[in-house]
Amino acid sequence: MILKEIELARNVWPPNIEKILEHYENAKKIMPSNYQIYKDKVRLFYVLKEYKKFHEEIQFCRFFHLILNVKYFLFQNLTKMIPMIQTCLDL
Repeated sequence: MILKEIELARNVWPPNIEKILEHYENAKKIMPSNYQIYKDKVRLFYVLKEYKKFHEEIQFCRFFHLILNVKYFLFQNLTKMIPMIQTCLDL
């Protein structure tokens, strides 16, 4: 469903900014943590030269990018630590 809304936003033709933003808002309601929504909106506002909105969206984009990196780091390290913890518990 979220990918459908993002795809609809990308394929609005002729370009209708209000309709595009409506699809992104619908996508945010479904999954507010989806990084792609903010990334696409950053591009849109940059092309439109709406720099204030661009700046606001890029802050969200950076925030979610950071969260994704932290989640990935934790997952990678936890999967390595589980066997070590099990070994310690077996002693």
